[in-house]
This record gives sequence, C-alpha cells and structure tokens, in this order.
Amino acid sequence: MKISERNWKSKEIHHHYNKLKYVGKNLYINRFDNFFTTNKIISFINSKKVSLLDVGIGQANFYRYLSFKKFKIDYTGADINPYFVEKSKILFPNVKFKLTDEELKQNLENEYDFVYSRGVSTHQSDPLKFLNKIIDKAKKGCVFDINTRDLGSTVYDTEKSCQYISETWVPHIVLNFDELINFLNSNSKLKNAKIEINKNYKILGGQGSRYLPKEMYENKTKCAQTSISIDFESRKKEIIYSYDKESMRKNFKYFKALLLDSLFRK
Repeated sequence: MKISERNWKSKEIHHHYNKLKYVGKNLYINRFDNFFTTNKIISFINSKKVSLLDVGIGQANFYRYLSFKKFKIDYTGADINPYFVEKSKILFPNVKFKLTDEELKQNLENEYDFVYSRGVSTHQSDPLKFLNKIIDKAKKGCVFDINTRDLGSTVYDTEKSCQYISETWVPHIVLNFDELINFLNSNSKLKNAKIEINKNYKILGGQGSRYLPKEMYENKTKCAQTSISIDFESRKKEIIYSYDKESMRKNFKYFKALLLDSLFRK
C-alpha cells in the first residue's frame, strides 16, 4: 500500500477515536483545556459571532468539547474519511459535518473566519502544502499543530517516516523547524500577522507506533509537538515563542474531574 494522506479514507481506521467516546465530560474538558491549540482558538471565537472550520474531525472530537463548553458559533467540521463524518452526524445530528477532499474544496465555502486543525498536518505527505490550504481558508486567523525537529532536514519519504494506526499506514512527517519559519515568513497573507508558537519538546520516534528515521529517537534532534496560532488582524508582524508542555496534568483539577466522571458519567 502506498503511504499517503489518502489512507485516512480507509474503512479500517474508522474506529480509531472510539475510546474518546468513553471519556466523561469533566476529564474530556480537562484534556482539551491543556492544549495550546484549544486555548488559542477559544481566544479567537469566545463571545463572537464567527464561523469556524474544523479540519480533521475524527468522531466529532473537538465539537464535543465545544458543546460541553456551550459555545454558540457557526461551526463546520470537515474530514476526508466518510466513516468519521457519518459517526459525527450520529453523535450530533444537527451539526454541519462535511465530507471533503484533500484540497479542502468539496462541500466547503471558500473562506471561514477561523480555521482549526489539530493532529492533521503531520499526517500529510507534504505538510507545508496542507498548511497553505489552512491559511488560505481563514479570513481572520487559524490554529494548527505540526511535529518539528530543530536539527536535521525534513524527511519526506513516507516509507521511512510513517505511523501505523488501526491496521493502516499513514504519513508522519516531522518538519525541520527553520523550514517552517521560512514558510511562515514568506507567506504574503501573514506579512502583518501575529504568530504564536508553542514547542513541546519530546521524543517522537517509537511513540504511538511511529516509524521514523533513527535520529528522531535521540534527544539531540530536539523533536517537538509544535502548535501555532496566527492572528491575521494584527497591525504588525511578530513571532512569539513559548515552551509549555501539553500533557494532562495530574493535579487537583485532574483528580476532581476523575471523581466527578466516576459519579456522573455523561
């Protein structure tokens, strides 16, 4: 099987996000609250009448969080996997979940106020081409993530940089961080944008059934889960860096959520 982003259309992968359905409300909120991407997209859409495109819905993963938080926005969720779209419609029958294509054109508008996409760009055979589509779809701002490496060139060979998910091979491209910055600086749409970047350093090789070049197993490569927020409406170009971890913190809030879920599971 040729390893490409189209493999996400596979029927075998349709149950990949099943386990999230069994996470109760409080733990689910706690999980998403820890993400840099969540906090940034919420800062964009909070108390505003805006349109939001969510690219890569899984089984309505992010919309479930929005529903728990009672956000009232013009939401559209899109995915290339028809099984994810069908399952999402069963969970939330009155929500706009759309089957789209790799170009993000099928069944979608030309633009939305904001675009959110988590856990998708790394699984493209050409992540920068995909990120261009995300940026093009957004009028006011966008939030996404991508796995990066500080040292070493990007390996675009999906036979060497891939992940085995639910009996299906999908790309897993780790982008050279300088290449990502050059891409952001060269995009004319971002000439006056405020760009916030959070790098969560971690070993990527061997985690989550990832099959990556051997240097991704070494600390010196400085691999990171890199999350990016772009505000197109800023008056001047600036790039802000942070290095916060995104793992679920097992603190008082976590154990409180765990207790509430055991008592009032929803």
